[in-house]
Amino acid sequence: GDESDDNHMKPNTNNNTKTPKSPTRRKTKKERSTKSKTEGQQQQQQPPQQQQQAQQQQLRPSTPRFKSAYPTIVPSLPSQNRSASMEQITQMQSDTQKTESRYEVAFEMILDGKLKKAVDYLIASNVLSPSPRDVASFLRIHRSRMAMEVLGDYLGEGGLGDEDYWKSIRYHYVRVISFVGMNIDQGLRHFLTSCGFRLPGEAQRVDRIMCTFAQCFWEDNDGDNQLCPFREQDTVYILAFAIIMLNTDLHKTDSGSHGGARSGRGGVLSSSKKSRKKMTKQEFINNLRGVEDSEEIPKEFLSGIYESIANHEIALHTLLSAAQQPQQEQRRGGRNNDQGNQHNVHTSKSVTKGVKPAQELLRGMAVHEYPFWVCRDESEMPLEYVKIAFRATWHHFHSIVNTVLDSPQTDPPIRLACLILLRYTIGCSIFLDMSVEREAFVSQLARLKYIMKRERSNHRQYNNPVQTSKKYVMEGRYKTEEWYITLEGFASSRETTMRAIEEVYRHVKTLRMAIQAHSRTTKSMNRVLRKIRNGDMLSQNASRAFICEGDLVKRCRGGRDVTYRFFLFSDQLVYAHRSTQRDFKVHAELPLDVMSLNDPYGTNTTGSNNRTTPNANSNNMASLMFQINHPRKSFWVVAPDMDAKARW
Repeated sequence: GDESDDNHMKPNTNNNTKTPKSPTRRKTKKERSTKSKTEGQQQQQQPPQQQQQAQQQQLRPSTPRFKSAYPTIVPSLPSQNRSASMEQITQMQSDTQKTESRYEVAFEMILDGKLKKAVDYLIASNVLSPSPRDVASFLRIHRSRMAMEVLGDYLGEGGLGDEDYWKSIRYHYVRVISFVGMNIDQGLRHFLTSCGFRLPGEAQRVDRIMCTFAQCFWEDNDGDNQLCPFREQDTVYILAFAIIMLNTDLHKTDSGSHGGARSGRGGVLSSSKKSRKKMTKQEFINNLRGVEDSEEIPKEFLSGIYESIANHEIALHTLLSAAQQPQQEQRRGGRNNDQGNQHNVHTSKSVTKGVKPAQELLRGMAVHEYPFWVCRDESEMPLEYVKIAFRATWHHFHSIVNTVLDSPQTDPPIRLACLILLRYTIGCSIFLDMSVEREAFVSQLARLKYIMKRERSNHRQYNNPVQTSKKYVMEGRYKTEEWYITLEGFASSRETTMRAIEEVYRHVKTLRMAIQAHSRTTKSMNRVLRKIRNGDMLSQNASRAFICEGDLVKRCRGGRDVTYRFFLFSDQLVYAHRSTQRDFKVHAELPLDVMSLNDPYGTNTTGSNNRTTPNANSNNMASLMFQINHPRKSFWVVAPDMDAKARW
């Protein structure tokens, strides 16, 4: 061992315990100086260990007010790893300080209205990932520190070469908003007033934002004839623009100012300008005739939209965010005090409205010491008490699962947590013989099984399984399935209660394995898409799965050999080249359903196309070649070895 290990084996003479002094003789000056030198040398030899001991002493939990039923286990680090762990902690603290300073620089840029420059700065500093999903998450988390019009201008960005990138950022920002259960008037009102941004003044930017709204609203409500009686997504887009124009027409003042008609000379109100004619209900309905080719939008639906906009204005020109208002007031130098007071009242109401749910969230996350009664023996708790507790709380669990099932896009960990919740709630309701609660949770299990089954299907009929699953449960179609009949047969008798619980666990295990497999597939898919420029566009197909990737040499028509990275998905083949930014830029996407392979030098040949084989340098290279035939492109590729060729 090294010298540091020997020091750990020695007894620690520099402890904090005080030894009793000898009452007979005081130490001489020479002895005291010798002892201080020895202690100083020991402190220089063991600073990491002493610091680690002090840190562990600070992190050690305090004595609880109530005695726990279980022993407290305090983990300790091995002595040989303490120095390394302290270096890691120091490095982490340094990195955190650098990150915070870079965030402050970025927020200063945002305060000056330079949001795009601030995001580019964070990406260049490796603080923020350039992924559209991460950029959208940054905008949502910190939108309270951004002016609404600045965020609206950023969301409306787009370029000739990066249009897909900006479109993906807008989609991920809007997609977290749920429009389920809203008609287009309610959804658009919520989108324009409660999502942290204000529509920009440029028509092209407004067009991009409204396209994203139409896409997300269509995904959430397609198939609901009451809330979304349309046959095409473009109808949502056109109607949303018509609603904005109607809102502006009905609620715009005649003179264009907030004070009504302007005053003429001598303070007399000018009546030279005629009052502007506003759009009538019939004109609004006539303007939307022929929007859908197959049939007209119901007049009752359009009439309800007109009355809603006429009675309740969509406040498009909202105030600045609370973080920006003090700076704006300071720049105005205290002018317009009356308007400033009105702004302050409105801002205080908005802040109060936003603080209330935050307080509830913090209260729910508060940590208390032993706020529950520890039951050491199950026999101490009467079963009737458990039944009372479950009856008082089961609807909360039911609401949580419903919220997740109503979401059109749910991450696998969240869905897995709901599945575990259903496992315990159904088991408790069966064991406690609570039939109403059991039926409520079993219907949710049936709905989850239905959604997962339809998501794995590529049929166009099942593009919106969230909406169709509601109808599936309401009609009670799951009650005719074999698994439900078996479960109800076991749960109806007290003698087969445990058999019913085992049956629930068996179904939950099957679904859990499917979710975990989907989670692994999603992780591998995301890992690959991060390598590809604008790779998020490839993830819009939920049924698409990643299979493999690798380098193949493509033989061009001119005889030149170029190495490309090929990505094979379940429905298409993508090949790309590595750019100067260390990512892969896509050259072509070739669907697999119209593709065939030609392998004249091997035994595994598919397809009937028999084209001329290009000249190979040697027989060995020819044996590694195979041809990819596609209506758009056909070319020869060379694999690195025979195993790679067989795998492809």
